[in-house]
Order: sequence, then C-alpha cells, then structure tokens
Amino acid sequence: MSLDSELTQRTLGNFGMNGCSPVSDQAWYVIVRRLALISSLIFVIYFGVRVAYNLPSHLRCDWGVYYKAGEATRRHEPLYSLEWGPDMTFKYAPCVGLLMAPFSLLPPVPARVLWFFADVGLFLILLALCARIQWPADRRPQLHSWPMLLAVLLSVKFLIDQWIAGQSTILFLTLTVASFYCVQRELMLPAGALLAAAVCVKLVPVCFVPYFLLHRRGMIGILSFASSLAALLMLPAAWHGWEANAALLSEWPRHLMATDIPVQAFRVNNQSVYAMMSRLLTVSDYGCNIAVWNLHDVRNLWLIVSVLAAGGLHLFLWNTRHDSSPHRAPTQLSLLLLFMTLFNPLAWGYNYVALLPTYLLLIETVRRPVRGQFWVLALFSIGFAMSSAEMGVTWLPILDTLQVWNLRCLGGFALVALVIWSYRAAAAIEVAAADRTNGFGGVSKYLQLGPIRSGSRGKSKISIIRAESDERDIQRAHSARHSSAEIIETSCRLDEGV
Repeated sequence: MSLDSELTQRTLGNFGMNGCSPVSDQAWYVIVRRLALISSLIFVIYFGVRVAYNLPSHLRCDWGVYYKAGEATRRHEPLYSLEWGPDMTFKYAPCVGLLMAPFSLLPPVPARVLWFFADVGLFLILLALCARIQWPADRRPQLHSWPMLLAVLLSVKFLIDQWIAGQSTILFLTLTVASFYCVQRELMLPAGALLAAAVCVKLVPVCFVPYFLLHRRGMIGILSFASSLAALLMLPAAWHGWEANAALLSEWPRHLMATDIPVQAFRVNNQSVYAMMSRLLTVSDYGCNIAVWNLHDVRNLWLIVSVLAAGGLHLFLWNTRHDSSPHRAPTQLSLLLLFMTLFNPLAWGYNYVALLPTYLLLIETVRRPVRGQFWVLALFSIGFAMSSAEMGVTWLPILDTLQVWNLRCLGGFALVALVIWSYRAAAAIEVAAADRTNGFGGVSKYLQLGPIRSGSRGKSKISIIRAESDERDIQRAHSARHSSAEIIETSCRLDEGV
C-alpha cells in the first residue's frame, strides 16, 4: 500500500468521512440538520401566510409601490407619479418596473406571496455565496452549518424587517455579492453585469466599482459594468419604444430630486452617517442637536466624509490586494458592505441585512486561535448589540433615546474596527505559524487534502505540512501559505510510527 493511500485510509477511519469529526458524530449532525430544515420550513410557511394576511387592500406600502410600478409598466402608464405622496413613490430605474410587470399579472395577494418566496430563494443563494467566499475551497457542510446558522440568527431581526416590508434589499445584495464572488474567480464579464443589475435596483452598490481596479483584469470588469448598465437602461425600449424609454430615463433623476424628503434624514429609524449628522447638526424634533446648520451644509459635509472614508477603505483594500491569506476576500467583502450600508443616505433596518457576511467572518474569527480571543468575542457582542438594538421597546425606552444618537450606526463602525483588527491578528498568527513550520524538524505531520485554486482553474494537490506535535494544533492547524492558491483548512494528526 502506498503512503498516500495509507494516510487517506487512516484519516477516514479515525476521523470519519468528513475528515475532521468521528463517525459517531455523523448521526447527530444529520438529526440536527433535519430539525433545522423542518424549523426553517415552518418559519417560511408561517411568514408566507403572514405577509399575505397583512397586505393592505389599498396597497399603500413598500411592496405596493413595486406592484403599482409593474402595473404602470405593463399598461404604458406614467411610472413616476406622486399618487401616494413623495414618501411612497417608485424611485428606481425603468428596468425595475419591467421586472415587476410579470408579478402584476397576478392578483396582489398571490403576487405578494410569490415575491416573498422569491426573496427566500435569493437569500439561500446569498448564503451559498457567502459560504463560498468565506471557505473558498471547502465544500463540507459539517464545518459550515453552525457558523452559517448562527450568522442567520444574528441577522434574523433585519430579515424579518425585510420580509415584512417586501423591499428589494435581498435582491440587490445578492447581485452585489455575486459580482464580488465573480471578481475573486477573475470572471470579470459576469462580475460587471451583475453589479450593473444591482445598481439598477439600488444606486449604493456603485461603491464596488473601484474594487475592479485592484485586480489584474479590472478594466474588463469596468467595461462590462458600463456596457451592461447601458443595456439594462435601454431594455425597456423593447416594450415602451425608444422615445418613451428616453423620456422615462430623463424623468428618473428629476423624480429623485423632486421626492427628496428632508424629514427622512431626521427619522430615528434611519441609522446612517447622513442621518446622524442631520440629527446632531440641524434643528429637529428630537432636540439632540449640538449645532444649528442648514441641511444643505450637512449634505456637503456628508459627501466630504463619505469620500474620505471611501479613500481610507480603498487604501486598505489596495494594501491587502496581494495577500495570500484565505481571510482576505471575506474581510474585503465585509468592509465594502459595511461602507455601503453606513454611508447610504437612507439606512433603514432591512438595509442592515448586509451585515450577514460580517457576522459570518467574525464568528469564524472567534473559532480560530486568535490572540485576545476573549476581547474579540466581547467586542463582537457589543457591536452586535448596538447594531441590532430594537426601537419602540416599551419596557426599555432608553433604546429609543440611544437610537436618536445613532446607536446602530455606531455599532456598525465598531464592527468595522473589529473586522480590520481581526484580520491583522489572523495575519500575524499565520506568519508565526509559518515561521514555526519552517523551523521545525520533528516527525509529526499534517495531511491536507483538497483542490488548490488559481484564478478560475482548480488543480487537486496533496500537501504534507510539517508542524509541532501538539494536541491543540491538531484541531486548529492553519493553512500553509501558497503563492498562487487558497488551501483547504482540513487537517488530521498521524501516529508517529507512520
């Protein structure tokens, strides 16, 4: 028997078919997984009934705006109207109205339920994309299930806000994360097209465009983004005609400026940097201002702060663009999504669904042997508590007062600092582990199996890594640094007699 086959046989025999846990754990894992699936199915069915039951007959709600836009598109009626006032009006590109046209063929209640189940399907795709980015080459659900489940539970409040409102947050967030995933695989053409689709739904994903320039074929991605955006904006011409579509495109920016409601900047539910500045620097009903500016000056200051923050973010992305650490991509995605959420002028509760990849990254950080692990967990708990604090809790009115001072937004900034710090700490530990590996001459070995990916091509390799003979390191073995690949973090210890 060859050494490779003997190593593999020992691995599967001692640690189970998943390579990391005993075979006796498999039955328990299957039971828990089935219970989780049944609970999730019950939850989804309950919410499907709830959204249908709570849909107002007059349709004056967030989802009703989409439905009316679909009807207007299908009937060639005015798309941008103020029938329900400036706060309940369609503010998206004409192609989004074309997307909603098929839903408007159904009665409102079935269409609303169908939209909800489509949203659930998009959320499952989003989870799969986040898992691929967090664990780029590891396909074993046994290792991913618990961090993913915990990340979903931490985000469930924002998900409920999203599903009750029927907003399009999951749609543009999935498109944005899919674009980022394609960039990691150097698939620049679909990356640009997906980001263009996300920008048509919401303008804020445009902050991802400079990220293309950090990659070797970035200009292809930018050209794909520009051409796809132009194609999507021209797409409604196939239904309306060129002249009618051109009129809609010229009316769209005017409608956005005409429906800019200053009071939305002051609302306590708006937890963005712009809202924080508006409440603190202008006179509002909350009486928390520390200065008396006009809203125009506040907006200019917000633009300056946003540009400076974007510069700092992309400086960090530039400095880490060549890092071979497996934590680079999830860290970059988390920071980009946090920036997109915090500096969005209107950051309602459902917009904070974008924190899901950040929660997943920090959960994975807590699982690793990072220096100061207790403080990582403590600060993560504080940042999560601040960013997810509920408003309108009658038995704890101080939460409303704290949200006036932008408690959720400040919690988001705490998570930004923690993401950067955890990345630096993980990088320092990887360097130390590499130094120990290079200087150790013992006989204990770790077997690491899995595909090594370079760009969009994968090659299966087996790496035998020397490491210290320590029981803790058996469960926490780090991936060896590879100049052109990301290596699966799967390891097991062999007997010294092999």
